[in-house]
Amino acid sequence: MGFAQVEYFTLQGYLGVEGGESYNYKLVVKDSFGILSGFGYTYLYEGKEVKATIKGWVDKQKGIFNFQETNIVHNRGFESNTTICLIHASLHLKKETNGGEVFSGSITSADAGNVYCGQGTITFPYSPQLKQLMKVAISPPVFPVAAKVANIKPLRVIYDTLRTKRMSASDSLEKKVAEITFGQDITYDWHTDSIVLKIWDGGKIDGDMVSIRMNDAIMIHKLTLSKDTVTKRIKFLDNSCSLTIIALNEGSEPPNTANLILLDGNRLHEIIAFNEVGKHATIHLRKVGKP
Repeated sequence: MGFAQVEYFTLQGYLGVEGGESYNYKLVVKDSFGILSGFGYTYLYEGKEVKATIKGWVDKQKGIFNFQETNIVHNRGFESNTTICLIHASLHLKKETNGGEVFSGSITSADAGNVYCGQGTITFPYSPQLKQLMKVAISPPVFPVAAKVANIKPLRVIYDTLRTKRMSASDSLEKKVAEITFGQDITYDWHTDSIVLKIWDGGKIDGDMVSIRMNDAIMIHKLTLSKDTVTKRIKFLDNSCSLTIIALNEGSEPPNTANLILLDGNRLHEIIAFNEVGKHATIHLRKVGKP
């Protein structure tokens, strides 16, 4: 008699819900022939997360990934104006135009008493771990259908990942990587009243240092880039703004290079900024959908 193959996976994604909140969402799961178990982590800043147990299943043939949080393990410094709720996600494997794959789909959330909290979306961008997970050919097990939660007035949702994640079918996650440098700016339409900015060094770690300015105000000052992501949440209440990435050095291997992600609800913009020392690259944001 053979034994079920057990593999472990870490998937990094984005969660968005009603109200426009956007958070990172990470799954650390064990896969035993398509049966998933493990933990989900919701956070805005590294080290300040909500940890929940999860169970689920994955079906390679149908491209389906289904999981639900079953219990809150801890809340270590995660702050939100919303109520912490358990999510249930039904995700489908989708092909991008560049040939990559993402899991994306809707979520619903309920509190520990199974009372409806809200809905939203979650997306896991393509990654080697995600691809490996889907190589296992399995048939999905049958889980009991959860009782429909009471249709009461929604509570404010902690996983308020719907301000984005963050989604609706028409608001799919944008994954194209843009490159900017001095004299080669980029402009994005913006739909929410906040900006979640993430920055790191996605190449060789060689001591690149940057500052980031929003209009005339310094948002990040003399940051030495590393593999660790630095996250900054910025209020965006005006009709337009400019984010300027200033190269303070070129490290040991020119040019100065920074990887960035800007989150606009369930919209994700991935950018690489590169420059010579003393020069800058600029991202212009213009508010849309406002009266």
